[in-house]
Amino acid sequence: MTESKNITTQNPIQIMFRDEVYDLLDHFASLLKIRTVFYSEDGQLLHYGRKYHNCAYCEYVQHHIFDLSDCIALDLKHLKECKQKREIINYRCHAALQEMIAPVELYDHLIGYIMIGQFRTSDDIPDFIQTEKLKTLYHALPCLNQNDIDSLKRMLKILIAYIVNKELIQLPEDIKIWKIHQYCKKHLAENISLSRMAKQLDCSESSLSHYLQKKHQTSFTKILRKIRIDAAEKLLKSHPEMPISQLAFKIGYSDPHYFSRVYSQLRGFPPRKYEK
Repeated sequence: MTESKNITTQNPIQIMFRDEVYDLLDHFASLLKIRTVFYSEDGQLLHYGRKYHNCAYCEYVQHHIFDLSDCIALDLKHLKECKQKREIINYRCHAALQEMIAPVELYDHLIGYIMIGQFRTSDDIPDFIQTEKLKTLYHALPCLNQNDIDSLKRMLKILIAYIVNKELIQLPEDIKIWKIHQYCKKHLAENISLSRMAKQLDCSESSLSHYLQKKHQTSFTKILRKIRIDAAEKLLKSHPEMPISQLAFKIGYSDPHYFSRVYSQLRGFPPRKYEK
């Protein structure tokens, strides 16, 4: 079995997917005549099922009734919900279709999501559909009842468990640095120290420091600082109205002035200038 389609996420290393993962997703989509999409943990689209892409109905709706940006915003909203709940969720989109999102976890860390969808749950025509062409496109989509949806959820859980248990999603041998990044991101607002991190990795502080310096030419302090600054810039971009004091607290800095000083030292300009 060969490995292919290396996909880089914002994690410090690459996650490797075996070809069988893509075959499973594509066959799953083909059987049910739906689409499958794999997203990274931070919402980047990594893989689109090769046979069923965006359906003709959605293409028409996005060009003539709603905007594509509305669909993307709704998907991201429910990806966040899925991240918080860590369970499969399904929802109704603007075009009156159903989408389902399932979290994918590895080593107790969320690494991405599988989204399946573009199916309807009723023969009733939505009010915004006025043309015969759009009615035909709508009725061409698969229609699932509640029992079908429940079965689909169970099948998706089994599929994800198979992918993970068979190690079809793989990490390089050196997963320690990946675990460090994942732990820091998960506990970003907390007081994370070298000793706490070493305890999580079941090693001594000195051995962890030596490992980071020798293998990655860095330190735990530098890693944590970069993760926090990257998180700060995401917040500045998504919530420009947020006060610096609140933003600093969310990423683990109790002193906003100290955060601004650290940011300026690293980037060469103050946090608020990043927005511009």
